[in-house]
Amino acid sequence: EFNRAQLEKVVKDQKESLELMKTLSVTQDRIIVEMQTRNAELTAKMT
Repeated sequence: EFNRAQLEKVVKDQKESLELMKTLSVTQDRIIVEMQTRNAELTAKMT
C-alpha cells in the first residue's frame, strides 16, 4: 500500500521539478533577450 511518506516524497519531488522548470524558463527568456540585443547591435554596426 502507498504510504504517507512515499506520497509526501512524490509531492516534494514534483514541487522541486516545477521550481526547476520555472528557473529554466526564466533563464531561457534571458538568453533570448540577450541574443536579440546582440543581433540589434550587430545590425546597427553594419548599417
